[in-house]
Amino acid sequence: MKTNKVILMAVDFSEASKSAINYAAYFAKKNQSEIVLTHILEETSWLSKFFNADKKEEIKTAALQELQKIADEFANKYNEVKFDIQVDFGKPYEKILEIAYKMKPEFIMMGKNENPKLSQKFLGSNTNHIINESKFPVLSIRGNINMEEIAKDEMNFVVPLDITKEVNNQLTAAIEYGKLFGARIDLYTVLTKNSAAEEVKALTRLHAAKTEIEKSGLKTTEKMERQVDLPVAQMINNYAEKQQAELI
Repeated sequence: MKTNKVILMAVDFSEASKSAINYAAYFAKKNQSEIVLTHILEETSWLSKFFNADKKEEIKTAALQELQKIADEFANKYNEVKFDIQVDFGKPYEKILEIAYKMKPEFIMMGKNENPKLSQKFLGSNTNHIINESKFPVLSIRGNINMEEIAKDEMNFVVPLDITKEVNNQLTAAIEYGKLFGARIDLYTVLTKNSAAEEVKALTRLHAAKTEIEKSGLKTTEKMERQVDLPVAQMINNYAEKQQAELI
């Protein structure tokens, strides 16, 4: 799907989401993209009955003012990047997906608390919904990352290959941003069945992906493992940590 040079950044006013703006700004500066900071005021049926239209407008205005302060702070820090703001009412994940569908961003970005047990509701189930349902790449950023420092060395992106999907669909964003940052692409596949047929299919997918990446001029590595006692997601995280990847 064709996208616009826009990064949709979900902000809930926590330190985690504000720290993640630095990450978004690095991407935006590198690709000359605009950042739209978005805050969704969660509207539940039981809460709505306590607020009339004037009160809702007052709450929205206060949120816009707070968001504008953040936009101004980062615009001064990254004067090459254009920042815009947007506040709306609704279920956070539904509204963000709706906004993204209209905006067609390169990425949706969200900050996550360093300690998952302390993550706010917005950054928990809503993030999972967005990752699972979005038609656009989603980056969930944990911790305060200094991309300027990281980018001094060779960057590498881990791409977990799902052998049930076409390779091209899984590589589009990875290759595009790999070329932008001169990154190495580390391909990773987890075999969930003790099946020779699955292994052959996985090897075929890995070879096709490697060929596609090399055609684009990027370096690549490949790794295939059988699932052991850990969930697949945990194995992917462990591999990304081992590779010291900047992006999954």
